[in-house]
Parts: sequence; C-alpha cells; structure tokens
Amino acid sequence: MSQVSVNMTDWNDAYANGAHIAGAAAFPPKWAAKAAAFRAAQGDSAKLDMPYGAAERQKFDLFLPATEAKGLCIFVHGGFWRAFDKSSWSHLAAGPLAHGWAVAMPSYTLAPNARIAEITREIGAAITAAAATTSGPIRLSGHSAGGHLVTRMLCENAPLPDDVTKRIANTVSISGLHDLR
Repeated sequence: MSQVSVNMTDWNDAYANGAHIAGAAAFPPKWAAKAAAFRAAQGDSAKLDMPYGAAERQKFDLFLPATEAKGLCIFVHGGFWRAFDKSSWSHLAAGPLAHGWAVAMPSYTLAPNARIAEITREIGAAITAAAATTSGPIRLSGHSAGGHLVTRMLCENAPLPDDVTKRIANTVSISGLHDLR
C-alpha cells in the first residue's frame, strides 16, 4: 500500500465548499425558509430560544415529539464557527421527531467574538441544558464546525458533567472541521 502525501497550502480554501459549488449563495436562504416554515408548523411542540447562558446567542430550540421522547438528538450548526445559527436548520428535526425523538438545536457565540475553546464550552453548556429537558439516550450530530464541536464532547476534558456524558449513545460529525491547523 502506497502512501499519498498532500501538501496543503490553503486550508481556508480546502474547507470553503461554497466557493466550489455553482449557485452556492442561493442555498442558505432556501435552508432558512424551510427552517422557518418547519418552526411555524410545530406550534406548541416547539420551545424556541431556551437559554443555556446569559450571552445573546446562548439559546437553543427544542422540538418535542407527539409522544414521550425516546431520547434527545442534538444538532450543532456549522458555518466555520463564524456564520449561521440554530434557526437555519430547524427542518432537519423532522426525521428524528417522526421517530419519536426530541431534538435540540443550539446557537453559540460566533468567532471572532469567541475563540473555539469558548465555543466548545458553550456547546457543552447547551448540551447539558438540553439534556435536562428529556430523559434517555443522547445522540449528537453536527455539520462542519458543528461536527468538530460534537466530536469534542467525546474528549477526556469535554465540558460535560459525567451524567450527561454517560447518556451519549452516538455522535456523528458531518463534514466536520477536525484539522485545525
């Protein structure tokens, strides 16, 4: 088996998917519209802007299934730690909700107003607060920077209390940003 050596010179470009997709700028407004329509359709089963801290963006949305929740799915948004918030992704809760899972979607302080270590602590606080709303296993997922953040919750020094860590059943990083060079 031969090894392939990659000499990456522009890490920002390597992770800038939108720069390489025709019409990429049209996607975020479409996602936001789908998410807004989903939130509006949820009525009282959506608990929006639940605080997990005192900062402006330290809030999460919680979507509850029609029956007792089997557990909690948490989705952490991406955006290179610098863009988006929870409200762009609400429609992604439809699948887990249909299968009886509660879904939490946190926002976090964006860079450069917070460093990645601080954002990591915020996500730990968000997961801890969301975990207090629902019993059962916790499934973590995140895209891009969110993939990094949920994977970080599996580290030895993750900012989660032991009782929450023990409930984590699965973690999925979707196109996670893990090489932080």
